[in-house]
Amino acid sequence: MARPATLSGPLRIALFAYPDVQALDLSGPLEMFARATRILREEHRAHPGYALTVVGAEAGPIAASSGFRFLPDTTWRTLRSGVDTLLVVGGRGVDSLLTDRGILGWVRGMARRVRRLGSVCTGAFLLAEAGLLDGRTVSTH
Repeated sequence: MARPATLSGPLRIALFAYPDVQALDLSGPLEMFARATRILREEHRAHPGYALTVVGAEAGPIAASSGFRFLPDTTWRTLRSGVDTLLVVGGRGVDSLLTDRGILGWVRGMARRVRRLGSVCTGAFLLAEAGLLDGRTVSTH
């Protein structure tokens, strides 16, 4: 997806989360993009900032490995387009998704529709299992 010459609205960032996600891997990027948007507005910058969407592996609250619960805005089954950047967040729950053909297919399909694809920490394993890192040099912490 090519970036428009002038942005008419906020760039949409979708963060994919699942049960046993690492809370910080989801809340950290959410806070960072929200804060960046506030700074852009406070400084009256032309950039419209970011609109954040938490995409769940399932409907209903997502329990992080710490027990903290997140409420997704939508699920992967309904999100198909309108995303600039897709981030797969990390957590020990990623292992249970590595054999989920539906989620792997969705991630592959979204990779063709978004301008930017990334992950936080162990979220990279889902991108790798989907074949999206084949032939690429990647790093994580």
